[in-house]
Amino acid sequence: MIAAFAPLGVLFFQAPPVNAPTAGEPGHLEKAFTRWQAEQVQAERWQLRLGEIEGISQQPSALRGNVTIDHRTGRLDVDLSESMAAAGTGSPGDVWLVDNHDGRHGTLAAEPEDRLLRLGRLRPDGRLSADLGSAFFDHFEIDLVAVTDPDRSPVEGTRIAAAPSLFQRLERSRRGGPSVSALRPAGLTSWGPRPAFATVAKDPAVDLIARGEEVFFEETFAGNGRTCGTCHPAENNYTLDPYFISTLPDDDPLFAAEHIAELAENFEKPKLMRELALILQNPDGRRDLANRYTLRSVPHLLGLSRSIDPGDDCTNKDHALGWGCDGSPGDGSLRLFAVGAVIQHYPKTLRRIAPNDFRLPNDVELDAMAAFLLSLGRSEDPDLSKLTFSSPLVAHGKQLYLKADTACNDCHLNGGANALFSGFNENHDTGVEKLASEPADIVDGDNNPPDGGFGKETTFLCVDSGIGNCEFNTTSLVESADTAPYFHNNAVQTLEGAVDFYATDAFFLASGLKITLDTSEVEAIAAFLRVLNALDNIRSFTQQSAAAIGQGDPQRSRRGLEIALSDVEDAIQVLRERNLHLDAIKKLRETQEAYRQAVDATGTDRRRLVEQGTTAALAARDLMAEGKFWS
Repeated sequence: MIAAFAPLGVLFFQAPPVNAPTAGEPGHLEKAFTRWQAEQVQAERWQLRLGEIEGISQQPSALRGNVTIDHRTGRLDVDLSESMAAAGTGSPGDVWLVDNHDGRHGTLAAEPEDRLLRLGRLRPDGRLSADLGSAFFDHFEIDLVAVTDPDRSPVEGTRIAAAPSLFQRLERSRRGGPSVSALRPAGLTSWGPRPAFATVAKDPAVDLIARGEEVFFEETFAGNGRTCGTCHPAENNYTLDPYFISTLPDDDPLFAAEHIAELAENFEKPKLMRELALILQNPDGRRDLANRYTLRSVPHLLGLSRSIDPGDDCTNKDHALGWGCDGSPGDGSLRLFAVGAVIQHYPKTLRRIAPNDFRLPNDVELDAMAAFLLSLGRSEDPDLSKLTFSSPLVAHGKQLYLKADTACNDCHLNGGANALFSGFNENHDTGVEKLASEPADIVDGDNNPPDGGFGKETTFLCVDSGIGNCEFNTTSLVESADTAPYFHNNAVQTLEGAVDFYATDAFFLASGLKITLDTSEVEAIAAFLRVLNALDNIRSFTQQSAAAIGQGDPQRSRRGLEIALSDVEDAIQVLRERNLHLDAIKKLRETQEAYRQAVDATGTDRRRLVEQGTTAALAARDLMAEGKFWS
């Protein structure tokens, strides 16, 4: 079933009202959706990727394929021919459509209460076509396409599956979505009752994001006590670092491996987690938990709408997530990200079987969390050509950043995560995995296997470097100064060290690109990135402040102001660490003091202090740069 947002004319399930989100900007979600719409040739014609979806698929499968669904004509085509020919297998079985029952109680997986439609048996060439008629979609919403063994339903076991993306679901709903009618077309099997839809919510964009925020920070999915916010705390820029971890109580769910006996082995490596903020992942499968794993840092979640469009190297993935395009199961989409996260990080035991070890998210939760994530951070990359920096050192750093022979802007266009030549997030082998003194090797080398990055097969270029092709996603640099440490293995502690890495032999040997930077040039580029980060902190601060002051609930308003205050404190820190813009720091201190008082104030006093602090923050921004700022 669909949950979506309002400017698009969307319907909602009956649910208790929620407050506005304390984090996230609804306008950012709408911008991302509008960009997606502009890229669609035929938005009513869905293209879905069929493949193994962990938690949905009963067993690992190498089968891959595509599903094309045309809502205008009612035609549906399934094609697994290329994958089947490569595997040399016969027909893998039957194709089913799943319309999940009320998502508040079910999960994404097929269940007895869901409405199921068997389309038929795949032909020997791995293809199947069906003409359902356009009226079919007035009564049946496709939440899952499942391929099963012959004569088995997806409730009994699914081999491979596909699910629509958040934006496909939103677009479908905008165009009218499923009818509220519960008519039962003739000839369909397992046709259960359809839940009634509610009337259009007053402001569903806000409501959807707020629900996603609630699920993100509060829902444990009946697991070991962790939530998404356990590893992605808002007050720490949605990431983890060793210092933040050191402030947590010993009974925090992050330390589940230390106080749940069933998770004591092969769930985390506590020493590496506490000292280097590295989290155990199994991107290459769970067949050998004792040996087949990697230790990776926690990527922040800011500005995802501008950083997750994958390049050509990220094959068969809708989004560039995680560190190696492997952060999400199945099609790799942001919507399915939570499915993989729950299975990896939330289980009560390493059997990882639902519903005993956790419950899988449902459609409403998946939609809401994806919407929340797309609302975080900025909705645009800066346009460096339209920004003038007042500090000569920072201005020089910008010039160096844009120079062709430094290649900074080639991979991080305008400080973002997309490549200059393609406009997408490209995978790269930077050589950071081959550093001679990788901290994790020194701290606990016996428990730090090599990480091969993207892919589940080792390439000849990546021998002795783990499973994969040694390539990793590109990260955004706008938020880099306050999200240390750096790289997928937290190998570098400072921003200056991260910039300097690209002038090392390790980078040259991996990339073939020789970059020469002396210490002063490293400092200048890092100074530019620090100021860029501080400017984004102020952008985020003003957005958070507006949302917090508009909250109807005093405690949620307080929480929003605390998050806004953390942005100001981050801006002060990234500037102070290199004595940049002491005049701007003075203004930001004024903001900090006003907001410390505002957190405990109420009514008109709170509004006055917020206005006072915001004025000082904008003055700090104007002391650092002028031109076109981003949103």
